[in-house]
Amino acid sequence: MYRLGLILAATLWGAVAHADCPEPASAVRIEETTARATEALSRADADAYRAAHDEATALIPCLDALVPVDLAAAIHRMGGVRAFLDRDLERAHVRFASARMLDPNYEWPDELLPPSHPIRSAYVEVALTGMRFDVPVSPRRGIVATDGRIGQGRLEGLPTIFQLINNDGTPADSRVLEPMEPYPEYAGQQKRRIRVTSIAAVGAVVGAGLFYYAAADARGTYNDLSTPYSELDGHRTRVVAFSLTSGILLGAGAGAGIAAVLPRKQR
Repeated sequence: MYRLGLILAATLWGAVAHADCPEPASAVRIEETTARATEALSRADADAYRAAHDEATALIPCLDALVPVDLAAAIHRMGGVRAFLDRDLERAHVRFASARMLDPNYEWPDELLPPSHPIRSAYVEVALTGMRFDVPVSPRRGIVATDGRIGQGRLEGLPTIFQLINNDGTPADSRVLEPMEPYPEYAGQQKRRIRVTSIAAVGAVVGAGLFYYAAADARGTYNDLSTPYSELDGHRTRVVAFSLTSGILLGAGAGAGIAAVLPRKQR
């Protein structure tokens, strides 16, 4: 039920955020917002921290470029603190885990959080070992990035910042995916499939070659002066049969080859 709630909330939030994007947002603008959140945390101002977090989250769908990996880590870290302030520890743990995966060397400054602060314990609660990567399908056009990384995917069970980037480098879609939320639908690359007609064409041509060789061998035997006269009719019959079979297979191979290269009908 908790995970279903996360997915429904993320879906509704994504729809609202995409509809309310008056202008593109740069990574610098989001970095400034995360800096305000850090300042609010240093003052123990929970309300100011929540406001800064909500502002940064609202800007993600408006990103004008690929999000930097270090900024993606800061966004997840900020989301973990926000969830901790809301006493939603499960949500905090998975966000902190995403931040640690992206920035494993990050350490909380002592002037920001004392060594005994419970946020530090929550930050390392989820072990990253044993998790598998969920790699998205490559799009037909552009690239897919998760947390600013291309082609690496997300760790299963963790949130991620999903981006579908156009060929010109501008994002077509940017959103935060919750831990169990699937990748959005987009036109993916279709794997090339070997057509049956291609296999048939190759087989027919190979068969034609074999029968042509057999016909040539039979013709050589037929023309050999040492071949007994009584065997000539048999060799002549084989020459004709092998030659006809070779021609038929060659024609079939040509037809199958043409069919293999013709475009398929769109369904």
